[in-house]
Amino acid sequence: MSSSWFGKLTGEKEKHSSKLRWMERNWDTIVCLIGIFIIALTIRAYFAYDIATKFGTPYLLGGGSDSHYNARIINYILQNKEHLGTDPLRGYPLPGKPNVRPPLYQWSIVLGGHLLAPFVGNLDKGVQLSFILSSGFWGALTIFPVYLIGKETFGKKAGIAGAFLLAISAGHLERGVITNTNHDALSLFLVVTAFFFFMRSLEELSGDRKWVSNWAKLNKIKKGLSEFFGSNKRALLYAAMTGMAIGTVALTWKGYAYAVVIILVYFLIQLIIDKFREQDSLGITVAIFIMMMIAFLVILPWYGRNGILTKLNIFQGSLGRYYQIPLVIFLGAFGVGVYFTVTRDLPWVLSYSILAIAGVLFFTLGPNVIQSAAGQYFIENKLYSTIAEAQAPQFSRLVLAGGIVTFFLSWAGIGLAIWHVMGEWDR
Repeated sequence: MSSSWFGKLTGEKEKHSSKLRWMERNWDTIVCLIGIFIIALTIRAYFAYDIATKFGTPYLLGGGSDSHYNARIINYILQNKEHLGTDPLRGYPLPGKPNVRPPLYQWSIVLGGHLLAPFVGNLDKGVQLSFILSSGFWGALTIFPVYLIGKETFGKKAGIAGAFLLAISAGHLERGVITNTNHDALSLFLVVTAFFFFMRSLEELSGDRKWVSNWAKLNKIKKGLSEFFGSNKRALLYAAMTGMAIGTVALTWKGYAYAVVIILVYFLIQLIIDKFREQDSLGITVAIFIMMMIAFLVILPWYGRNGILTKLNIFQGSLGRYYQIPLVIFLGAFGVGVYFTVTRDLPWVLSYSILAIAGVLFFTLGPNVIQSAAGQYFIENKLYSTIAEAQAPQFSRLVLAGGIVTFFLSWAGIGLAIWHVMGEWDR
């Protein structure tokens, strides 16, 4: 018993010593990140705070109609202890229409208000402060996942540089300043966090092994899948975390499909590269399936509350199209992934020919599917042209959003990265 107690005590001392050594190695990075966070929060809050609070509560809002509608939802939550479902003011004097704004942003404001209330005197003032400070807080907090992505990709110095550039970026400041009480800053924080988890999932996937030796034999499939799941637990855990992050984005912003499509575009490009290199695509296909299915299951209770699963026209309804269209896009990409995985050993010319024929048949039999799906998000239409935020920026605005030098250095960095990738490919 004494030896067991001594061993436990020794283990705790070693763990404590390991933490101290980690702090000694990384104290400078921690100080830098805290300093960058303070700088980011200060420049987002300093100039607007006095103006916003000058006349007392309710504080002044600077985010346009979106901010005031968010305030309406938050006030409803405080008064009724539930989310605003059907809003009688939407369509007035006709019967009210559903409030289609995802609930996470507004409820995070209420939670923040409860946390601040003991320090500011009352819940009303706490919620008001939580509301006007939210964009600045989440905007400043985004430097941390940016640092992690930069660190994992290029090293600590690059991560710190990326975090600092984001902190002072004009484009990010525009949507992350306090009083701009909208979901933009929170959504971007969650999207960047999801991309970090996705990157870590890819890094943890085991190498170039062909897990299933023969897709025509059931016993080989069972053995290969069992070995894959046993050897890639950490990678699949990161995939699940990616799915949770994407689901959180979707509960904050209906436009989460852009994040989904970015990941799926990378997925399809990787499938093409793997096919040319004769590598197994099972790992990334399973990871994509796990992350996307978790995301769509997490958001189903909200997006499915109007019966989207029972409507024949999947592109109609106040919320249905925001769920079903990304789901259809994911299922299509996943189907391509499964196809490339099971046809791994076929010549790429034959695989691509079969896929091309199937694609032609699909779009010939259902030509409106791609137009209907893409028209909701990615193809300009008359409704799209009326939304100011959806318009493409002028080139000068695009350059100045991150800074002239930063903009052109980023293109130089992309060229350098391509050069390194080509060198690795040759080796």
